[in-house]
Amino acid sequence: MLEKISASNTMVRDGDTTLHLVIRQHKTHVARQLVSLGLDVRAKNRRGETPLQLAVVNKSHVDPLKDMVPNGNRFYQICFHEGIESLRMALACRDEDTVLELAAQGESGGVDHSLVKLLLDAGAEVNSKDAKGVSPLQCAIYSGDVELVKTLLEAGADVNSQNGIGATALHDAVVCCNEQVVHLLLSRGADVAAKILQTKETALHWASVINRNNSHGLIIRHLLEFGGDLNEKSNAAIAFNRTPFVYILMHGDIDLVNLCIEEHKADLDKLTMDGSSPLAFALYNENRDVRDMVLMESNAKRVGGALHYASKFHRPEYVRELIARGGDVNAKNSWLLTPFVASLVDSRELRPADRPNFAEDMRRVIKLLLEGGVDVNQQYNKSPILRLAIESDSAQVRNVAVKLIIEHTVMIEERNNRRVFDDWTMAVINGDVDAKTRYENCQVELSAMRKSKIKGTTITYFFILVESPEVVAWYTKNEEFSKALEASDYQNAYPIYACWLREKLNSDNPASRVSAIQEPTEPVSTTATTTTNTTLVDKAQQCIVS
Repeated sequence: MLEKISASNTMVRDGDTTLHLVIRQHKTHVARQLVSLGLDVRAKNRRGETPLQLAVVNKSHVDPLKDMVPNGNRFYQICFHEGIESLRMALACRDEDTVLELAAQGESGGVDHSLVKLLLDAGAEVNSKDAKGVSPLQCAIYSGDVELVKTLLEAGADVNSQNGIGATALHDAVVCCNEQVVHLLLSRGADVAAKILQTKETALHWASVINRNNSHGLIIRHLLEFGGDLNEKSNAAIAFNRTPFVYILMHGDIDLVNLCIEEHKADLDKLTMDGSSPLAFALYNENRDVRDMVLMESNAKRVGGALHYASKFHRPEYVRELIARGGDVNAKNSWLLTPFVASLVDSRELRPADRPNFAEDMRRVIKLLLEGGVDVNQQYNKSPILRLAIESDSAQVRNVAVKLIIEHTVMIEERNNRRVFDDWTMAVINGDVDAKTRYENCQVELSAMRKSKIKGTTITYFFILVESPEVVAWYTKNEEFSKALEASDYQNAYPIYACWLREKLNSDNPASRVSAIQEPTEPVSTTATTTTNTTLVDKAQQCIVS
């Protein structure tokens, strides 16, 4: 019967020959017999796939992106689209039903090395490409089988063959984070400078982009040892000319960052498209040591520098420090973004998967910037920042920023008895039901706080709310005052401003914080002059616990 089947290379499905079919279905014992009977091992189906390609493809993992690729389940979240596409292209030739069946039966689905060698000995073309430009070597990379890769290389596989998007086997080895295969390919002449056609990204770009918790640290080191260029710019639409070094600053550990600077000539002066120093991107990093490099190296007043990126990446501790150093919260970078606008509209690449607490960090950053004197009437693209917040495609920005902008500004208005929002911003408030309601409720609550005294004292809740942390600290040191405040029901009485009060009262080191309420840098022209504050001691003497 087998002899009758093998009498010709009859195509049975999608241009598959019988040999294609039995290899696709992992019937390797039948495939060996067909090869020995002389079936054409170079035959291609309609997708350009050869029996060799089907023999080396991964059949062991039902979901390779999840089961064999480190960080693979996060590739969509970190927008690693080219890497996903290259993986899909390399696995397109496998039969998913067979993979599921093998998994259900508990079989490994591993590559049959004897069949691969038999195909090669019978004349299989090791460098044949399918319709997507994928070679058997690139398929073999995703098997995770180092010996298989060696077999193909020894048979003459082109280590620098590129698929339809320009990815090489080295790119693919980076995707599946196989350090042994990466080193093998490099030692066999893999070109570290080979680039993806559209994005111009090298394997070093890819390794740096998907490196999390040092998953690709060794691979990055190998690529650097073989001449990988840390300063090569990416052409990806979302990359803004970023280099591998920028991504290493965003995701690498301090040892890797120092290695790049000290031994591999990372260019600290190679500015990105928006004129930012590479060091600013370290503020994205979850590694505290890497982030601290920015504070040591940065000039807080430099436009487009550390404060913009601390705001963009929602790093409250660095925003506070940089403002204290003199950073201008209203300075515009080359894209005309202030730090505040950057925190609203330029933080789309901030991945929740990388920052589980980023929503709270965002709230703290917005609050710090407002307290640092943000011009609440500033515009971006002819739109007031409040409108930007209201119309944001981020639910967190809409829920947090709108409330904070209004709550903060109404405090200033109530303290100084004058309007701060200009006509443009008031038009935005009056045109949005929720914003208008918030604005009016803030006014009502603050009016009540101004009249209500903390029991047993001459001090109002409003006074504690609007005064600087230094002044408030004088009162919280008084045991009787603290007890009176703790016994009060301010959290239920003042639901909008309770959290502002609580943060003011719970500040461990008030003197290190940005002043509770600073005037906007550019107040409306029709405003009254701000009353000069009395000294700290005078304030403390004016209101004594009775």
